[in-house]
Parts: sequence; C-alpha cells; structure tokens
Amino acid sequence: MNVPSMPMVKAAFTGDVALGGAYLEKARPADAAMTYPFTSLAPLWDDLDLLVVNLEGPIGTAGTKRGGQATLLHNHPDILEWMEQFPCCVCSLANNHAMDFGGEALAKTRETLEARGIHCVGAGRDAREAGKALRVEVRGLAVGFLAFTTAERHVGSVLASDHGPGSCGWPGIEAARTRVASLAREVDAVVVMLHWGHEYFHYPSPEQVAWCRELAAAGASLVIGHHPHVPQGHEMAGDTLICHSLGNLILPETKAANERIQYRKPATKEFAVLKADLTRGKVAAWRVVGGRCNRRYELRPYAGRAADQFSRRLSGLSDPLRQTDYRGFWESYASRRRRQLSVESIRDAAVKMARTDFRTLLRTLSFEDLKRNAGRLAGMLSPGHRAATAGAREEDRSPAPVPSEKR
Repeated sequence: MNVPSMPMVKAAFTGDVALGGAYLEKARPADAAMTYPFTSLAPLWDDLDLLVVNLEGPIGTAGTKRGGQATLLHNHPDILEWMEQFPCCVCSLANNHAMDFGGEALAKTRETLEARGIHCVGAGRDAREAGKALRVEVRGLAVGFLAFTTAERHVGSVLASDHGPGSCGWPGIEAARTRVASLAREVDAVVVMLHWGHEYFHYPSPEQVAWCRELAAAGASLVIGHHPHVPQGHEMAGDTLICHSLGNLILPETKAANERIQYRKPATKEFAVLKADLTRGKVAAWRVVGGRCNRRYELRPYAGRAADQFSRRLSGLSDPLRQTDYRGFWESYASRRRRQLSVESIRDAAVKMARTDFRTLLRTLSFEDLKRNAGRLAGMLSPGHRAATAGAREEDRSPAPVPSEKR
C-alpha cells in the first residue's frame, strides 16, 4: 500500500526589512534596480516555496509623520517586485515602525500588499483586525501565522486599539497560548512572530525565553523574534524551533527629522536568514545562513571561514539558553551590556557628527546635544565602568568578524 507523502514546505525567514532612505538611493549603482541589495541572496531562494519577512515600515511615505521619533522608516515601492517573485510571501507588520507615517500609510500598505498577492499579518484598522491570524496553504500544507509586538519603552510600537489603527499588541502569555492552541487545531503548522526585546542585546530576557517555550508547548511549530537588530541564539523546545532574533536583513542609514544621519552600529549590518523545511506540526530540517550588508548595501552571505565562524558564534549565543540559572546569567550580561552601550553611544555620536555636513551640524547642534554627550562621557569615566565594559567586550562583540570589503 502506498503511503501518501507528507506535505513539505521550503521556507525562509528574515529579520527587519526597510528598503529605503537617501543613503541607499545614493549608494545604488547606475541603472541598478532599487532591489539590487538582494541580488547576492538569489542562491538562497532556490526552490523556495515561502518567504516570511518583518516589513519594518510602510510602503512609501504618504501619510502623517509620527511625532517625537528620531527615525522614521519606510520601504520603497520596488520592494514589492522582490517579494512577489516568490510563490508565497508573508509580511509581519507587528513592529515599531509600521505606524511611522500614520494609519493612512498602514492602510495603504495593507491594500497594496493584498493587490499584489502578498500576505500580511499583525496590524490593522483596529485591535480586532490587527489580531487576526493569517492562514495560507502552501504546497498542500496549511500554515497559520500570528504576530505580536509591544509598546514597552525599549520597543515603542503603536498598538491598535478598539477604535484606532496600529500593530497587534502582546496580549500576555495566557491569551497568547490560547490563541496558538486554537490556531494549531485549524492548521498543519503555526508560526509565531514576536517583535520585542532589547535593541543591540545578543541574548533574550528570561521572560522572553520562558514565554517562547510556552508558545511551543501550546502548539507553535516555529517561533521567530526580531527587533534587537542583531542575531540571537536559537533552541529546540520539543519539535519546535525558536529563533530569538534574526537581526536586520537590510536597514540602511536614514536622515533624522533634523537631517542628521542615523548611524547604524557595525553589529547591525550582520544578518541571519533561517532556511526551514516545514511539515505537519514541526520543522523537519533547518539551518541559519549568516552574512553582512556591505558599504554599498549589498547583502553578502558568508562563505568559507567566515561562515564557519558565524556558525560557531551563533552556537555560542545559544548555549547559555540551556543554563539552569539563565536569569542570573542574563542579569549579569544585561548590566554589562548597558554599560558597553553607553560607551558606544559616544562613538556613535562622533560618527554622526563626522558624517553630517558642517552647515547642517551648526544649524542643528543644541545645548541638549552637548548636555547629553557630556553625561555619557561622565558615565564612561565613572569608577568601575571601564573594568565592567572590558569584561563584556569579548562576549558582546558582533557574532562574526567583519570581512574586509573591496571597493
């Protein structure tokens, strides 16, 4: 008797995607499409059935700019040409930049995606619409998607309300488990996407780890995190794969409202792409491909020694997740990492100033800028700060060395 083969979907998952900004436009080679950064990734998409991305910002800039934000992100309309080449593409809109140009831009983005046959999840005109699960069928496999984010200070998403647009807020672990379990009864595989955590941290918080494992126990086949802008570790919880952060795929420098450059830390130029074979109730096979966005915004996968180093480093980021006292590990790490980030903020400010033309710098420099950077410098010179930072430097550096770039 012939046993029917189990449906299998070849999927790829990426971190944050924001294909836009003046600096990307300036770096684009003559006669190249706006989607040129993705050209080097073409071999990764061979035989791909499903692409899943975190679309960080609306398509286009038509709308009302979100006030009080130094950075407003968007995607050039040509991003659609890249996404629609795949048999099935799903975008998560549950993130802190989905509302950067207001509810009208979010609504237009959703309409545009739908018109081009691209699916989206995690945002809507109100909380009910934003919280709807997405169900798609790919090669005979029914896949369900849920996407959540938070309004916590270190994330800052605009959440949909009963009467207003925005992203789907994290409902708490009890409600999230219930929603995952309900969806798991209706589909073959459940994917949960979580836009949360601390920016530039290489490890998730103990709460994130615990809640991801609970979602796995509730029936999720795959749990994907983003927002930290750097890759984090991964783990298996039964048959469920948890990737705590895939970092950025592409997030170019942008200009702030005051026209200064929004500098991107070197560690955020590294990306991780998850290749996974989805089947009923589990991930049958998977691997994480690392790479780097170079000065020309080309996304170059690591090869040879660099690929091996990335793999070892990612494994090293995953090992502490298995510690019995992970909370103690994380609290110690978080304390050191915050100190290190305060040091980096001085460097980042200096780079921003160096890359800003002199007239713009004179026009926009304020007393608050000087006061803020003086405070940062004082913190760097405080007793014990240097020792704590030095101890964390090796542990917290980018997950792989930066390959030299040839011009």
